[in-house]
Amino acid sequence: MALYTARIENGILLVGFGDPASNDQVILEAKNVVGNLLASGELQTLGKVLKINGVQSIPVAYVLALLLNPHFPVISIFDPKIENGKFVVVKSLDPDFTLGQLLD
Repeated sequence: MALYTARIENGILLVGFGDPASNDQVILEAKNVVGNLLASGELQTLGKVLKINGVQSIPVAYVLALLLNPHFPVISIFDPKIENGKFVVVKSLDPDFTLGQLLD
């Protein structure tokens, strides 16, 4: 099994941990796995709004943010603590989306 996984399902980038490992190893695999999705063009099929759902450590979140930021004008992260679970916009260069906006 991999140390970190990423796949597209129903228009959402699903990420998560695999085999137990420390962040110094996991961030390298996260960068490679998501980098491969970018290189293949799969992530670009999601349009301008990227929705991310799944488990991320803080170091992994930083790596993914740096990697994905140039490719999407709008990035949102799923927050299960918000009633009924929503995606929170964490980056927006689009006037139709505001920082902190909740998306289904």
